[in-house]
Amino acid sequence: MEQEDKNLQAQPSETQEKPDKQPLPKGYEAYLSLFDLVRMLAVITLVFVFFFRLNGVSGSSMYPTLVDKDYLVLESNFLYRNARQGDIVKIASGDAIQLMQVYRADKPSKHVQVATITYPVEASAATRRDVHNQAGSFMVNAKGSAAAFADAASTAAVTPRVAAIAQGDRTIRGLEDSREVARWAYGAKEGDLSAIFNVGKDYVIATLTEIDDNEYAPLNKVSAQIRSQLLRDKKYDYIVKSLSGSTLAEQAASLGSEVEDFSDVTFGSFYVNGVGMEPRLVGAIASAEKGALSAPVKGLSGVYVFEVGDVKTDDKQTAEGEKVRAQAMAEGMAQQFAIPAIQQMAKIQDLRGKYF
Repeated sequence: MEQEDKNLQAQPSETQEKPDKQPLPKGYEAYLSLFDLVRMLAVITLVFVFFFRLNGVSGSSMYPTLVDKDYLVLESNFLYRNARQGDIVKIASGDAIQLMQVYRADKPSKHVQVATITYPVEASAATRRDVHNQAGSFMVNAKGSAAAFADAASTAAVTPRVAAIAQGDRTIRGLEDSREVARWAYGAKEGDLSAIFNVGKDYVIATLTEIDDNEYAPLNKVSAQIRSQLLRDKKYDYIVKSLSGSTLAEQAASLGSEVEDFSDVTFGSFYVNGVGMEPRLVGAIASAEKGALSAPVKGLSGVYVFEVGDVKTDDKQTAEGEKVRAQAMAEGMAQQFAIPAIQQMAKIQDLRGKYF
């Protein structure tokens, strides 16, 4: 009997009433609809921002591929690596958007960016102070004469540099920021030793070895140039005496040389291709007759015998026109060198480099 009671208690009563369903809050359905709408708009926005974008065509710039008022869906930037030939892609450049059509799609290539890190090496204050002290010791040992300057340089294991400064020069060639050194040189006397000049990142000490006020260069300074010119003249005489033969090939063979061709020689040029700067040779070629063997020409770097094979004359080029052009060039050069010539004749001294 107890078992039956238990069974009866475990079974729900068919007549037991179910609890009533709780009513939804007012406006809850509208909230759910608005939430779904916002979620849908967010998904659409993400798709069109990161994957696709709808653009309209305005004008005829895309004709015939697209016409005015057409619409197209563009892939986002990070999908361009999968673009194929014929696809239209969007490129954002600053405030503008460029629409481009892919006409060729090659295999992807790897690009590498290389960064260079530069560490400037600057002398410390202690190092500069030590070098300045060495320069001070050098200045003490170099006083007295040019020989003492050379001995001090040898002891300090430095090589003295010889520089010439002409009247009117404000700097020393090859030495940056050397205005103070040049100004000192104008007021110095032969044998004077300068103070320590701070030139750029270097310390400079100078000595004045010579003052040349001569109008003409002394023989000992131009002897090397005179010797070179005399040797050139003697070589010319020797080569001319050794020449033999009536043709260009025979004369070249008599000297153990070879005949070489050259072209494009003009009257107004100073250079000959394959030869170099030879104004005398250019002048001789310009005045030579076609096919005639020339006389030996003494050039700057050799002796030349030539034969003109072809002459090309411009239709607008005449002997009278070339004469006028050469005269105008000479007059221009005369004006250019007139002022220095007048200054030299009037014995004018240019002292601007000393005071400015």
